[in-house]
Amino acid sequence: MLNKLSIKLTVILVSVVNLVFLGFACGSAVYMFNHSSHVAQEVSNQEYAAANHTNEMRLAISQVWQFLTDVSATGDREGYQEVDENVKIFKESLEELKKLDPNSVQQLDDVDNSFNEFLKVGREMAEAYVTEGRDSGNVLMEKFDQAGETLIESLTEVSYKYQTGFKNDLMGLSRDLTSSKIGSL
Repeated sequence: MLNKLSIKLTVILVSVVNLVFLGFACGSAVYMFNHSSHVAQEVSNQEYAAANHTNEMRLAISQVWQFLTDVSATGDREGYQEVDENVKIFKESLEELKKLDPNSVQQLDDVDNSFNEFLKVGREMAEAYVTEGRDSGNVLMEKFDQAGETLIESLTEVSYKYQTGFKNDLMGLSRDLTSSKIGSL
């Protein structure tokens, strides 16, 4: 009788230990899944959006540069409409980026200041070409190109930060998912 009780008790004890272990494993898997899901949402909401906004800003700069150059070359002031549309895109993306990353407002304000200088010099250059001729425009071309290079450098620093954060978040997510998969085995 004691042996039968001992065997039953052992089976019950082993079953309880297995259930506790299984519960712990399931709880860990659920925790890792929830954590990974949260990181994925954060990556989607912030890092990806920030990287996307910097790409929009980079494209807008390129378009402004191109259309101001077109106005300079053709003398057609209708190109200013395209410039204005791309200035709007740049400014909207910049404001969204400030909302996403309030800690970088000063750095983003520096980019905005560089953009404003680039735009000012570019408009002056285009007008000089249109109203005063090639020699006057050529004088400002170097200053315009330098303002553009400065702007691209400042935006590249910002863009790199978001791309690096995006990459690191994705690598962390991949590690979490691998841990979760191993833990569930």
